[in-house]
Amino acid sequence: MANAIKSSIDCKNLASDFDVIHFFNHRLKKEEHFYFFYEVSIRVIESLSKGRYTDFDAHTTSNCCHGMALLACRLIQNVQKLDLEKISASILNKKNSPDVIFANTDHSLFIALLPREFLLLLCVYLLKLSSSFIPELGIRVIYENLKQISNVANAFCIKMIKTLQKEFSKAIAHSYFNYACDLPSNFSLSNIPTSKWGKYVHPSMLRKDKRGVLYASCIFSTQVILAYLSHNKERIGVFHETIDQDKQIIAKKLILLEGTGNGFREVLQEEVSSKDQNKPIIIFGAVGQVSQDKKYRKQSVRDWIPNFQDLVLADNAFYPQFPKVKDDPSFDSSSIIPVEKELQEKIQAGLSVEGVSKEDPSFCLFTHIYPASIKEFFNVSSLPDVTRHVQLE
Repeated sequence: MANAIKSSIDCKNLASDFDVIHFFNHRLKKEEHFYFFYEVSIRVIESLSKGRYTDFDAHTTSNCCHGMALLACRLIQNVQKLDLEKISASILNKKNSPDVIFANTDHSLFIALLPREFLLLLCVYLLKLSSSFIPELGIRVIYENLKQISNVANAFCIKMIKTLQKEFSKAIAHSYFNYACDLPSNFSLSNIPTSKWGKYVHPSMLRKDKRGVLYASCIFSTQVILAYLSHNKERIGVFHETIDQDKQIIAKKLILLEGTGNGFREVLQEEVSSKDQNKPIIIFGAVGQVSQDKKYRKQSVRDWIPNFQDLVLADNAFYPQFPKVKDDPSFDSSSIIPVEKELQEKIQAGLSVEGVSKEDPSFCLFTHIYPASIKEFFNVSSLPDVTRHVQLE
């Protein structure tokens, strides 16, 4: 089994400091725990086989949906290279064999032989499963959601999810600086070297709350992610909904973009081949709201495609760089003010764009960033409602 499914894929920037095998060995102690693990594994493989990558839209309670989306996409890309049929067969055999005695050592050794990126993606699936949308409150963590898989104790669910939230927030916060370092030293977008944005996601610039959850500045880390996507000519999707005052949908718009190395371009649907359908992409969900006293702005998201990073920057300029942490009133959520004049001017220019804030969402307010397959993207009914991720004024 080991030779059949063991991976030699480079896991750089894929939560490399998280000992995921130790995590499962420490958490899985009883028969029902291992049964839970095998059931989750089967669900992960099913989601992958059907191209349901929104099943990996994980939440950590920190401000890292863009970093989590990129991590999920990269894990999916890597796991797709594995022999999932053999992994699935070995898991089903282990789960269903009537001769198997649930001995901790036996099952721990089996789990240790599974590819690391598969185990990480399983963790991402659990983080997604533990989150639910509650009207008027938005996305909230419901630990007991894990009981949908099997009848495990509440304490097991809580400990598992809290540990994963902490580990993945740490991994993602550190990943931004690694992405910045992966780019050529002279790489720039909008005539600003990415290294200057990257300076403010250096480990020394991260902040930690009393739970040990790490946070990176939203505005600086998002620019690093967009530079990484542009440089690597990755595809991303924009899902824009126009809504009325009552949040009823008037129109939906899908735009597929691709990095050009110095910005982005639109990808026409006829450019997408059948073999592309199960490729993972990052989706930027956005909303534009028509109100009684303010007409919907006539400018189009398409006008911003070549410099899509500037539209995202404008949104981020109105958005808190760090969240308020409910359980830690002493957490420093103040914004980082860059010393570079060109960064200051760029952020100030973003503040001059109208219709991209919660107070005035009349053009394009980005509400959530998440992974999906291209197949899901063009089947708009399979995408989550972007309006639910923000409480509009």
